[in-house]
Amino acid sequence: MADPGNSARTIGFGVHPEAAVAMLAHTRDAVVLTDGALTGRGPRILAANPAFARLTGHAAADLTGTRLSRMAAAATDTEQVAELVTALADGHPTGGTVALRRADGTTAWVEGEAVPVCDSAGTVYQVRAVLRDVTEQVRRQRLLAVAGSRAHELLAVADREGRIDWLEPMERPTLGHDPAGLMGTSVFELIAADDVAALRAAFDEPDTTPAVSVRLHHGDGSWRWVETHVRDHRADPALGGLVVAGREASGREQMRAELARATDKLRLAVGVAGLSAWQLDVAGQTITGDPQADESFLVDPDGPPLTVEQVLADIHPDEREPVRDTLSRVAREGGGFERTFRFNVNGQWRWMLARAEAVADTDGTITTIHGLSVDVTECHQATLDLTRTLEGLTTACVVLDGHRRVVFANARAEQLLGRPHDEAVGQPLDDMLPEAMVAVSERAHCQAMTAGEPTTFQAQAPPAGRWYDVRILPATHHAVMLCHETTVAARPDIDHPREGHPTILPPPEASPANEDDEDTDSDACDALTGLASRAHVERRLEVMLAPGQDGVGVLCVDIDDFKVVNNSLGHTVGDVLLGHVASRLAHRARPPAIIGRFEGDKFVVALHGVDLDRALAVADHLQAAIQEPFDVYGHRVTLHASVGAAVSGAGATAEDVIRNADTALSQAKRSSRGHVA
Repeated sequence: MADPGNSARTIGFGVHPEAAVAMLAHTRDAVVLTDGALTGRGPRILAANPAFARLTGHAAADLTGTRLSRMAAAATDTEQVAELVTALADGHPTGGTVALRRADGTTAWVEGEAVPVCDSAGTVYQVRAVLRDVTEQVRRQRLLAVAGSRAHELLAVADREGRIDWLEPMERPTLGHDPAGLMGTSVFELIAADDVAALRAAFDEPDTTPAVSVRLHHGDGSWRWVETHVRDHRADPALGGLVVAGREASGREQMRAELARATDKLRLAVGVAGLSAWQLDVAGQTITGDPQADESFLVDPDGPPLTVEQVLADIHPDEREPVRDTLSRVAREGGGFERTFRFNVNGQWRWMLARAEAVADTDGTITTIHGLSVDVTECHQATLDLTRTLEGLTTACVVLDGHRRVVFANARAEQLLGRPHDEAVGQPLDDMLPEAMVAVSERAHCQAMTAGEPTTFQAQAPPAGRWYDVRILPATHHAVMLCHETTVAARPDIDHPREGHPTILPPPEASPANEDDEDTDSDACDALTGLASRAHVERRLEVMLAPGQDGVGVLCVDIDDFKVVNNSLGHTVGDVLLGHVASRLAHRARPPAIIGRFEGDKFVVALHGVDLDRALAVADHLQAAIQEPFDVYGHRVTLHASVGAAVSGAGATAEDVIRNADTALSQAKRSSRGHVA
């Protein structure tokens, strides 16, 4: 070994410092040689390889002669350095992690081993150190410590302006981008514009702003919800900025959005239904509202209790005493009730349906009555509208309950039942039908309800011996009986039954000419509006067009831009509105006119014994009726209609007249909205 007193000392294996470093020039690890001045101001650098120069950011030539102490970063652990120096001075190899200050002022964390080189007397005259840059690992450890126990899929360090200084290398799945390519990019450029303000507030107040959810633009073009926390760690030399920790929350946000939509739908349903919960204290005779209800029509849920008399005072005089008697009976005897009545809401009478049950204590004493009230004004109005529609039918219509009692009968049914239709309600049908029809109608009724399909029979009724096609339509708890007079043109496919012997009709037999056609025995009524179906209108037109009959006019009525109503107010409102239109047409085009709904918002009116001028006059009358405003669920809606008119010519069929009216309708719609042609 060379004399350690020489100015150019050699390492133990006899190589000059520069030569030793040159041998390590192409290694990945940083290598530095210093003198042995381990005390005082510290050792000077004798030589360093290019990797050490890159690590520190200094030129290799500038490093020679520089004291290592000048490269110590503020984050250097002085106690750890003292332990390293002590070990080297004792001639022992040592190692650890220390912080170095780069030429640009940033901190580099290095991990390595240092080996002392001693002379023959055991005095350290050189130190050889091999170092590795572990800045990324230290940062990640610090970030994980900052994130704590919560699982995060995004960890980044950014400055106050949002520029990314460091990004967890494993973030590719969350971002869909190469993390290295995002260095220097502002995080605000990666999120939705609507979310910038919320994240900006978190950057301005990083330690006090709660987590914010932002939409992150993924590399695949989609948007991902990320719940983001921002914390200030600018004082930490390993981090030196704002730490952005986030985790994907797309699933949660989707569930939150679905819950919000479901809640909105529920609130809308509750609002439309007018739900109101309440309870009556029997002893105190007071009524309180449910504090969880958004609205109450009986009592304000946020206000003081009202006395029973105060609530009764807002019930319509015609229903007040029956409601009082019902409440008294339930409070005395228990059980429950269901009643409809009119209630004064902000100066307007609203129809309410109230259901309630009595609640007793352990000794059987009734203490409270719990109730639920529902605003059924629209339903009540719809029932009235349906009643008016059925009243306007040219067909006798009778609605039966499960015991064949009459629930409803329109005016056209009076001739069949032999008494005013309002007197028929509540009476057994069999007490009013002609005797010869009772048995067959019972069989047809039973057959329809059992099979769940319509049943038709033909019968003759006194006193004029008129023939009817009678159709029974089954429903869940009711049946509808429709009676079409066929005296003028009896069905050609059967022999006329003898008077007093009605017959259940078999289904029409298929023939080669019509076996692929639609069922000619389809429902006579449109399910939505209660008007005649297209098939029934066409059958009636064929009868009206028989030789020797007067002229027939057909009007095709189409509601203009009805799709706008469905799109803006919803299909529920649209369906109710179509029912109102049907009711208005039925009232304005009185019998013997036949009114039907063909499809969607298209209606047809068949007029008997009219010429073109009369048909056009009726068209103008119906068009004006439709333009009068409708009130549906609180919406005031004004409609316009286009009408096409046509009259029958010699030898015309039902198909011919309907086609001509439809052509005229097309011409009217091309002319302008709300036109008659």
